[in-house]
Amino acid sequence: MTQSASSQPPGVLSDCNFTQSVRDCLEQLQAAGSWILCLGQTVFWDEVVKAVALAACAQHAPDLHFVAAIHDTDYFSKLPRGDRTDEGFSLQPRDDSATRELWAAVAETSALFGAEVPVPQSVLRRAGVPLRGLARRHPGGPAAFLHEATAAYGWRGVANHHPDLSVACDVDGHDVCRPLSELLHWAFDTTEQVLAEPQAREHLRRFADALLGSLKGCKAALQSHGLTELYTRLLRLFYNMLLGEELPQLHVSASTDLFCFNLQTCDLPRFDLLDLFLDPATRHDASAAYNEAVEHSGIYTLDRFGEGAIPFDLVVCGQGRGTLRVLGRRAVVELPRGAVVLDASRDLTDRRALAELVSEAFQRTCLVGKALILPLMVSREATLLLHEGGSVYLPVTHRLVRLLRERGMDLSLNPLLRLKHETWDSLSAVEVQFLLPPHLARFFGRSRVSSAEFAAEWRSAVDRAQRLLADIPHAASHESLLCLLARYGLDVADTAERLRDLIVRRRASAETLRRMLEQKKQLWRQIKSLQRPDASPEQQQRLRELKARYRELGRAARGLARSPEHQTLQAQYADLIWQIEALRQQVVSDAVRTTGLTMANNRPSWWWFPAVDPTGRWLRRLAETAEMRFEPFGEGPED
Repeated sequence: MTQSASSQPPGVLSDCNFTQSVRDCLEQLQAAGSWILCLGQTVFWDEVVKAVALAACAQHAPDLHFVAAIHDTDYFSKLPRGDRTDEGFSLQPRDDSATRELWAAVAETSALFGAEVPVPQSVLRRAGVPLRGLARRHPGGPAAFLHEATAAYGWRGVANHHPDLSVACDVDGHDVCRPLSELLHWAFDTTEQVLAEPQAREHLRRFADALLGSLKGCKAALQSHGLTELYTRLLRLFYNMLLGEELPQLHVSASTDLFCFNLQTCDLPRFDLLDLFLDPATRHDASAAYNEAVEHSGIYTLDRFGEGAIPFDLVVCGQGRGTLRVLGRRAVVELPRGAVVLDASRDLTDRRALAELVSEAFQRTCLVGKALILPLMVSREATLLLHEGGSVYLPVTHRLVRLLRERGMDLSLNPLLRLKHETWDSLSAVEVQFLLPPHLARFFGRSRVSSAEFAAEWRSAVDRAQRLLADIPHAASHESLLCLLARYGLDVADTAERLRDLIVRRRASAETLRRMLEQKKQLWRQIKSLQRPDASPEQQQRLRELKARYRELGRAARGLARSPEHQTLQAQYADLIWQIEALRQQVVSDAVRTTGLTMANNRPSWWWFPAVDPTGRWLRRLAETAEMRFEPFGEGPED
């Protein structure tokens, strides 16, 4: 492969000096006869960064089988049910309002410095942000306010509007190319805005043209209409683009092949867990362990899927994906267009009986474990490679393994293989100037930084953001809030001075009004004491004078309260208070988005490296400092 704007320099990692932990892990895997599986839904985000491990394999474990696979048995995307009204696709952001329930995978990416980190409304409320009041006052209305306040920076996903919740393998690759092109255009345009120098922006545009051209070329070369073929072509191409060469250790596959379920494949170890949930001797205990594992995790227990549900889905190619329910001799597949009931000649107590039944009913099927089960299926045969921090369900999977073992079901599982790299620290290897987006500029203290400065300061910026999020709920008054923001480097001196001035003037105006009202109270008490039937003429005259004075004070108090000066003062104060509350919201939102740098550090979009750095030094530094570790199942962190 020749060097171009579309790839890193040829063999950019071919002689890389990998760390001891990387060498040790890969050499152990090769000696054990295992193989590495990288299974990911998308090809445009962080998945391809695992090419670092592939380059290390080429050096230190050349006989190690390295499989990069498209998870095409997952749903392409899910919109909330009320929004799935027509066919087609759309580009969607991630916020904690309109798209809170959006589940997008297979087609997603993040622009430089971006991450899928929306701002939770709960964090804003905990910080004292009056969301309802600000939403009512927003010129675009409450929906626009909540989107602006909670949207993640620099992330987009392609959402599927099809009402049948199409599985990725059933999506037409030709149909999805247009929204994929829109996704990439958005990502490149957003990234261009943070590049300060003309030559850097020009290189990015050349890279963007090359990558979009590759997408068009793969579309034109498709021999089928399936998204699977499009993505497997792109996956191989993107690995080669990032490494600047094609390595023979790379094998590209898809989960439709890995989890194809029929009489020829059902005896593979990857389907061993199925027997635990079918065999009468273990089914009750296995189901109980699963339900206990997911308790309080937000994941459904099996009974939520209906009677006889097991933690596996059947993908019927062309018809969708649905939960399996096994009831004696009957299997029920909950497909999008309705449940399919299959009757067997004997009880479905083992995998072969189930494989025979579904093979008779459907032309091509795949058996895929639900989120907790899938890593265990893979790890019966392969070593699953994950980025550090990847897969939010794994703590629950670790718990499930512990609970199964407590019940006497101890499967032999290959440990997970974690890849940890320092995306932002590695920027010190290159010379690039950035124009930071406003939320980062706030916590870096300036808008323009060099790549070396970003590498040196990003953790401090995240730390400042986290400390502010911890401190701001304790700012009980607006004055204390402004003092807090000033300590964090925000220029709020003019706002604080205006607030102090208005408070003094309001107090003075209020004191005059208070004295008038107090005088009215005193007069009223005197009036009440004189209001009796036997009052003397002198007392009645005094009563009339007091009532006249009382009415005069009332008119004066109302006049003061309604005076243009007082009304203007009140309006100025209220307006300033809402400005301060809007500033509180913006600062809190910016702080949460800044903490997203930590996620982006672990999960960078692979194309950032060739798009931002034509020299390859950024990727090389990342690879040279990357670490690997094994994470045995059952020994990982608690959820």
